[in-house]
Amino acid sequence: MELNSSARPAVAPITREEAAAWRQLQTNTFPSLSLQHTFYPTMYLDRHPSCGGPPNLNHSSWECPKPPAQLPIPSPSPSGWKAALSSSALDDQRGLIDRARRIAAANGALD
Repeated sequence: MELNSSARPAVAPITREEAAAWRQLQTNTFPSLSLQHTFYPTMYLDRHPSCGGPPNLNHSSWECPKPPAQLPIPSPSPSGWKAALSSSALDDQRGLIDRARRIAAANGALD
């Protein structure tokens, strides 16, 4: 996802840690295996461990048919991912943050 100045910031009363994670999700800088592989190519694979797909944030958190620690998103699409990242609903933001954290932890991207 390209950096978009119109992306909605996290809404109050989200915690500072959640706000940082939300912004990382929106700017594609949230920890992912793809990002880790860029810096540590011998430690992190360049494929998703569950399905062999790309280990980027979008795939791991949204598109993967076999995400660890979570159920797959039914009928994932790029427009759905963009809509999720643009949501101003606190429950939606917290849900996506939690999902991304659980998947990243299970994949080893938070090590």
